[in-house]
Amino acid sequence: MSTKENKELVRQLTKGRNEFAGDAAKVRSWCEKYNAPGYIYHNLARGDLNQEQTIKYYVELMSATPDFSKSIDDIVAEGDKVVTTNTIGATSKECLWEFLPMESSW
Repeated sequence: MSTKENKELVRQLTKGRNEFAGDAAKVRSWCEKYNAPGYIYHNLARGDLNQEQTIKYYVELMSATPDFSKSIDDIVAEGDKVVTTNTIGATSKECLWEFLPMESSW
């Protein structure tokens, strides 16, 4: 894929993440579309997650933050590597693990 195509793929991935709002079937479809077999999600709060753990994580996160949104502020690509800076917003309607209290906005 070209650098332009790689950047567009990351934009589509981000847009899709904003649309599944905790729906487990949509999360699974999104993960299967964008994650290669053997995918590992390196998550600072949860550690390394395999595909099934990643699906569970997103279902929990999006169910607890129904207004979740992520936008790309900057996108830089070189070869097959794409890096973004993002703005993420959400209002938590329940306790998210140990690090986000009830009714917090971040």
